Amino acid sequence: MKRKIYYLIGVLLTVVLATSCVGKEDAIFEDAPAVRMNKAIAECEEVLRSASNGWMGNYYPEVNYKIGGYAMHFKFEGKNVTISCETQTNVAPGVEDVSEWKMDKSQGPVLSIDTYNKVLNYFSEVKGSTDTDGLAGDYEFIVVSISEDKNEITLRGKKRGNELKLTRCADDFNVADYYVDIARFSDSMIDYPTFEISIGGEVYGFVSVVQRKMNIEWAEGVTASATEVPFCYASDAIVFAQPLTISKKTSTRATSSGDIVLNGLNWNGAKEEYVDDQNLNMSLKPKFPEGFQLTYGSILGDWEIEYDATVAGSASSNRPLQTGHVTFSRNVLGASYWLSGDVFDFPGGMEVKYDALKGCVIITSSYIPDFTFKYPGTNEAHIGKDCQIRVYFAGTTTTSVYAVTDGSGLISKWNNDEGGERVLTLNNYVSTRDYFGFQLRVCDMAGASLSMAYSDNVGGSNFSFIKFKRNIE
Repeated sequence: MKRKIYYLIGVLLTVVLATSCVGKEDAIFEDAPAVRMNKAIAECEEVLRSASNGWMGNYYPEVNYKIGGYAMHFKFEGKNVTISCETQTNVAPGVEDVSEWKMDKSQGPVLSIDTYNKVLNYFSEVKGSTDTDGLAGDYEFIVVSISEDKNEITLRGKKRGNELKLTRCADDFNVADYYVDIARFSDSMIDYPTFEISIGGEVYGFVSVVQRKMNIEWAEGVTASATEVPFCYASDAIVFAQPLTISKKTSTRATSSGDIVLNGLNWNGAKEEYVDDQNLNMSLKPKFPEGFQLTYGSILGDWEIEYDATVAGSASSNRPLQTGHVTFSRNVLGASYWLSGDVFDFPGGMEVKYDALKGCVIITSSYIPDFTFKYPGTNEAHIGKDCQIRVYFAGTTTTSVYAVTDGSGLISKWNNDEGGERVLTLNNYVSTRDYFGFQLRVCDMAGASLSMAYSDNVGGSNFSFIKFKRNIE
């Protein structure tokens, strides 16, 4: 194992020893603490700039790695650092942005991305009045260690505490190709939401994957270091944010010590399962839970739509069923879609959620993104106001249905494929009111209703029934 040069620990010990030795004749270190700190910072700067093809790292926003991480490339030249990421940020995947960087000594050597970066700061910037820390990312990092061969640098986020390990890129490494490999592999995994863990043919537990985190339910008798395992995608593999240790006190345990330590898993395309990289006869085989409806990928694309729209305040529809066409397109892979087309004809579409454990679509109360306009009605108190559209759920027999949300949303139910047709029906199953569904409501920028339903295409109606249909490909 490579020796580590622990700068932070060294600096702290320096302070303690220097303080305790005041007045003594023999000095433990030749240089004063400030001099040693300046030398450490200079070495960090030199190592960072020395990688002619830059550094790759797995960057984890949010506290405790809770949403998983993303591959990111850094190249340090002079006072500038060029950063790119495998996922969409404020720029497209793989697009670089240049910022200034510096080293300071606030908590030992600290790497600071000193000016705004469209890639890195995407994870830390404010997303709205109720989301002031965005994705809770870091842009300042304490230098924890540098490997003896100077090919690996371990950083820790100054604010969130997540580890960022940078690995020197070989001269022939192509970061663009690597991002393509990650996108290909992560896209291929959207239809594998749950797995069964087995070692030597014995079931150890069950895994559900939500975005970039494994939630694990361990079998009886199995102990492990975590039940939530955030990860990053790599080329036909996943890399864990922190090592996962598994042990089981039975005669069939996989190693002589009884402990299995995993840093990630490799995908075996021929067998369509994850395998460990230590030949421990461990596998994660896809296994759909009971009652699972449809995979994320099978919902993407074009659908015919049939819906019942009731006049606001009425208990039943006086209109015949209406029809049209809509498209489900990718938003957050495996977690949400954009729904656009007839009825949902907004810039960018309306966001709908995907429940990866149930395989269903859910429309909940939410804003229509990037859709701002001037108040379209005749109420003098509101004329000239900037407005937005919000999806509200009905839940009362009064005309103020838009003000009520029970949190349940419209949940899809898959009718088994029959006659060459696939059907998804959305209803609000928990409502026992006279009518239910959702309404598109005109609101001010703070979210308060301006007492006008959005009328384009849908006449300001409440939807009590929506059916998506298409031929099975």
